[in-house]
Amino acid sequence: MKILDRVIGSISAIFSAGFYSAENLLLFNVRQSAHPFFILVCCSFIQTILLIPLVIIARQSFTNIRREELFLIIFTGFLGSVAHIGFALAIFSIGPGNATLIFYTEPIFTILLSVVFLKINFRWTDAVFATTAFSAVVVISLPSILENSGVLEDYDRFEIVGVVFALLGAAMSAGGLVSARKQSSSLDDFGCYRISSVLVYRSYLYT
Repeated sequence: MKILDRVIGSISAIFSAGFYSAENLLLFNVRQSAHPFFILVCCSFIQTILLIPLVIIARQSFTNIRREELFLIIFTGFLGSVAHIGFALAIFSIGPGNATLIFYTEPIFTILLSVVFLKINFRWTDAVFATTAFSAVVVISLPSILENSGVLEDYDRFEIVGVVFALLGAAMSAGGLVSARKQSSSLDDFGCYRISSVLVYRSYLYT
């Protein structure tokens, strides 16, 4: 059963990465048509409509939720919402390419938060993955920053805000992942998440 869970999780991560990439590219293309907040509200409204059938299907499980579990579920949803808003605002500010490069620090936040709150063992593979993610952000995004700004001190304030939003989104997304992982007992690693993060990163590399 655990192998089946991993297969389903991996397939879901691949589909999630594809749809998430398409959504973010559309957000960037329509950023001039309406205010970013209005676009985000429309996205959230559509997401809510799509989730209603799932809520109806799983309605019986709500009666078994304990108070502490309910708080964790709400907290996970809050972190995910803040992450989505932060990343979307970063896309509006600095474009999908730079936003995704910075957002690729999410695995680092995930590993650190997992060590602190989930008490997982920090394996050498986690260290390699975190180092690779951080190196990708620095090596690939730094030339773009220097090219756009001339010197770091003159970097456009609007773009700095975009960088902050991207980092905030990455941290909140990692927190939501760790919180969701705390609710689950079917997975014992972040393999599915890594597939998703790598695919999202590759899809934006040349945008």
